[in-house]
Amino acid sequence: MKAIGGFLEEEDLSYKSINESINEKLSFSNGRSALFSILKNTKPQKIYLPYYICDAILQPIKKLEIKYTFILLNEALEFEQLPNLKDDEFILGVNYYGLKTQYMKTLLSLFKTRLIIDNSQAFFAPHINTWTFNSLRKFFGVPDGSLLSTPYPIKILRSGVINTPNTSHLELRREGQLEQAYKFYQVSEGEHSVNDFKISAYSSHVIRQLDFEYVKLKRINNYRFLDEALKTSNNLHLDLNTQVPLYYPYWSKKRIHHQIFWDQMIFVPFLWEECLSRQEDFDFEKKLCQELIPLPIDHRYGLEEMEMIVHTIEYYER
Repeated sequence: MKAIGGFLEEEDLSYKSINESINEKLSFSNGRSALFSILKNTKPQKIYLPYYICDAILQPIKKLEIKYTFILLNEALEFEQLPNLKDDEFILGVNYYGLKTQYMKTLLSLFKTRLIIDNSQAFFAPHINTWTFNSLRKFFGVPDGSLLSTPYPIKILRSGVINTPNTSHLELRREGQLEQAYKFYQVSEGEHSVNDFKISAYSSHVIRQLDFEYVKLKRINNYRFLDEALKTSNNLHLDLNTQVPLYYPYWSKKRIHHQIFWDQMIFVPFLWEECLSRQEDFDFEKKLCQELIPLPIDHRYGLEEMEMIVHTIEYYER
């Protein structure tokens, strides 16, 4: 049975497409490190952020001993109520699934440069004049990388340590050795920390040669196919417009457990399980965490794989 989804594999660079999207001076090994640099430069006393977010984002906030408060989301994945920020306070907005770019622009109009945008799920979102960071390994077959965008020039101090991440999981995944690849993937993910390392030479080399237009087109076409087939049974309604999404977020009107997909070798992620162990009462976000299925739509796949996903859902929703 063919595996669909999960972490990406080593990229095929045979086509030698060159792009100039990498500014290594404003690059980091991962998103949490890029956020750490933002916070060091802006020095907020407090930051507001959504509860529906991974623990990795909390690491730089806690490391700098910045106070933080979670905010409720509504069913459009937008803040239920916006805070009145003081001069030394910031708000972090998440471009969920790469489908909330317009909402990020709305937040920008309200908060200006006291807004930080987490574009970890929105690599192709257009740059806007505030603090943003993304995550390359969520979109491409690379082990690391995050690009920082700033509203004004900043100074980044480096330790001089060279970032040399392991790529074994990418190579093994490409060879089809799924079980072994996953073990190395878990090791690789565990090695990510808050640091001042820039993107590795390996990831920079790969990203510079990828055909971004091909990647965009595959994601958009796959998203549209799934949306056409599933939108009537999807509780979550997010407009695609001109955006390039990370997943197709599917919130079934009939609960489908992640395990059902895993049993069919469709490796949908659980985003973000750590939310369930937090003590705060955010019932909607916890329900979303348990029930929303991020369906894979990346550039490895086409019509055949999308049909397999739809058939799996239709079988269990009958």
